[in-house]
Amino acid sequence: MKSGWAAKWIQRHDWERSARGNSVGICCCTDITRKTCCRFLIHNPLRFFFFFFCKSLELDESLQQSMSTHDPFISPNDNLKGFLLAMLSSAFIGSSFIIKKLGLRRAGASGSRASSGGYGYLLEPLWWIGMSTMIVGEFSNFVAYVYAPAILVTPLGAISIIVSAVLAHFFLKEKLEKMDVLGCVLCVVGSTMIVLHAPGERTPSSVDEIWELATQPTFLLYTASVIAIVLFLVLYCEPRYGQTNILIYIGICSIIGSLTVMSIKAIGIAIKLTMEGLSQVAHFQTWVFVMVAISCIIVQLNYLNKI
Repeated sequence: MKSGWAAKWIQRHDWERSARGNSVGICCCTDITRKTCCRFLIHNPLRFFFFFFCKSLELDESLQQSMSTHDPFISPNDNLKGFLLAMLSSAFIGSSFIIKKLGLRRAGASGSRASSGGYGYLLEPLWWIGMSTMIVGEFSNFVAYVYAPAILVTPLGAISIIVSAVLAHFFLKEKLEKMDVLGCVLCVVGSTMIVLHAPGERTPSSVDEIWELATQPTFLLYTASVIAIVLFLVLYCEPRYGQTNILIYIGICSIIGSLTVMSIKAIGIAIKLTMEGLSQVAHFQTWVFVMVAISCIIVQLNYLNKI
């Protein structure tokens, strides 16, 4: 009975026998027969699992080598370009918040504030300078998604918080408390940890492939959840608590931002593939991603100015 169970257990790992045509299976890599493996598992379970763990590490290394030679992974050079562009983007975006805040203060002094539903800031040149700075930063961020995976680019956006905090101390005369400094340190540590351990990413071959991933039931459920939460915040929470709780506006911008990242990544890949000769303009999926990105950005900008 035990021997049969062990045989079935080993059979479950037969997928390890061929990774891209390379034989790296636990029973193929050694001279131990299947029957011996069963006995070894029954009488020495701890040693067997340690043996299997070591073989799993060998399998991971073999798979990485095989996939790196067969799959179009993003190169380290592209990752470096994405990293530098993301850092530049954070600097521009972080400073744009301060410039726009100065413009909103100046506009609020002569008319209704943006938090009260006013749009007088649209006539303020300083606000437009801040908006232009943000556009430059977002464009750099957009290009960064073309070269590097989202898991590398997105965490670096936290650097903009540090830039804003430092500039706010000097230009907006806001005092940095101990908790503020701690928060900035945690942003740096968290971003560094994620960037250092960012996994390799397989480059999708077309927008159709991204569309196939985006239409999976799991992601559609996530998208529906995001829309439902944002509608709840906008229709119920914002009229009641928006003026007194800044987390309402931050929540709206942050939650819908997850869809923005996905859309921008798809658009970036479409542009990159088009420039390489594989036009993605005729694919209707490309324009769906463009519309989603534009809609999400407009919503984010609207509520970001109310903070």
